[in-house]
Amino acid sequence: MDKQAAERRISELRSQINRHNWLYYVEDRPEIGDADYDRLFHELVRLEEQFPELASADSPTRRVGAPPLDKFVQVRHRSPMLSLEDAFSEAEILDFDERDLLAWIEQAGFSEVHLDYKAEIIPRGWFEDWNAFLHAAGNPLDPTMAEAMAEALSSDEAERFSAHMLPLVDSRQGIQRMALSYLWATKPGEVPNPPAP
Repeated sequence: MDKQAAERRISELRSQINRHNWLYYVEDRPEIGDADYDRLFHELVRLEEQFPELASADSPTRRVGAPPLDKFVQVRHRSPMLSLEDAFSEAEILDFDERDLLAWIEQAGFSEVHLDYKAEIIPRGWFEDWNAFLHAAGNPLDPTMAEAMAEALSSDEAERFSAHMLPLVDSRQGIQRMALSYLWATKPGEVPNPPAP
């Protein structure tokens, strides 16, 4: 991509992201799901890295969201709320070194760090019936299982998938897997305030 095309695309992405930020943070009516938003955002990040002369201080990559709704109560956290970068592939998730985390913690001035990890594997049925399974979605903005199957699978693949899953769903066989991690840290002189699991 040449600089002129990059400049046009960066302008389009900034406009789209600013609109979606406004819809999400101010009007409380998002139109796209998190994954679609992240794709736009990370494309903008990549282009601004590739063409640093096109980066600007008012880019959505340089600030957070939009002004929040008035209906939200302001809360001052005793410890800063920090977030980690997104990961989009198994390789990005696995490419994590605890030494990176420890370095960030030390740079931020934390003296005490705790990590609570909880993993559960529970045999249970998730859905009442096949119809409920097909019309389930993890997020209201994400496709249902039926929509995802129609989009991602050929008719033969969908048939094989359904033949495998239908007896499991109807017999309410399944396994729920869940893992949660809570990381909290305190600075010298602070009273520890662990998050509620």
